[in-house]
Amino acid sequence: MELDRKACQHSYCMQVGGSGAYFQGASHKRGYGMLSNLIRYITPIAMKARKYLGKHLINTGSKVMSDVATGSFFKDSAKSRFLETSKKTKR
Repeated sequence: MELDRKACQHSYCMQVGGSGAYFQGASHKRGYGMLSNLIRYITPIAMKARKYLGKHLINTGSKVMSDVATGSFFKDSAKSRFLETSKKTKR
């Protein structure tokens, strides 16, 4: 394939003149905002809290189900077990 001189000049003139296509990146860069530093700070703390509270929630749910299996009412068992768990997590 051979390029002729006029085609090359035309392509160059289109680019230099501003009417040619060129790469243009995103107008808004991601990750730089007013709340980005706050989110970067809170995310690891929230992950640790989720892990801690998840363990307690699963433990409480298993205790509630064992109470229901022994014959107590779900509502009463859930209320007492969740109060017990909330007192433990407040410490």
